[in-house]
Parts: sequence; structure tokens; C-alpha cells
Amino acid sequence: MVDRNLSGYNLTRPISPSFGNLLSLTSLALDYNALNGSLPLLNSLANLQYLFLQNNSLSRTIPYWLVDWLFLFKLFAWNNNFSGPIPPTLLSKN
Repeated sequence: MVDRNLSGYNLTRPISPSFGNLLSLTSLALDYNALNGSLPLLNSLANLQYLFLQNNSLSRTIPYWLVDWLFLFKLFAWNNNFSGPIPPTLLSKN
């Protein structure tokens, strides 16, 4: 299990696409920062089980590539500025 916890570090930039290079990552915590912009394409994180994005300033829509993550168990994304619909298949994941 590989975790990256960057919660509460006062990060103020968009999320770096370089997180997509961490192929063994199972948990990524970027919550309680001031991250902005949209989620970059991180679809190479096929082993990710937990993604914590809450309490940032992320915007645009929740990307549809999230539904391709077979092992994504929990997505925490409240208290952001997302708009548009939540991908229906993301809602139906067990």
C-alpha cells in the first residue's frame, strides 16, 4: 500500500499531472488545501482506492475517467466548486 498524504499543506496551485506517475499509489490525500483548477488526467492511477479532495477550490466537472478506476473505493470531493453532473456510473460503484 502506497499512500501520499498532503492534507492541510496550504497548497494553492492546480493539481500536478505528475501525480499520474505514481503508479503504485493506493491512497492520495490532497484535502484541506487551496488547490484550484480542474482535475488533471490521472487515469494511470489504476490502483488508487481512496482519493481525498474535499475542502479545496477545484472547479469544472468531475471527470468521467474516474469511473475507469476499478479499485476506487472512496472518493471524497465535497466543498469544492465542481459543476455539472456526477458521472452516473460513479454513483453506482459498490
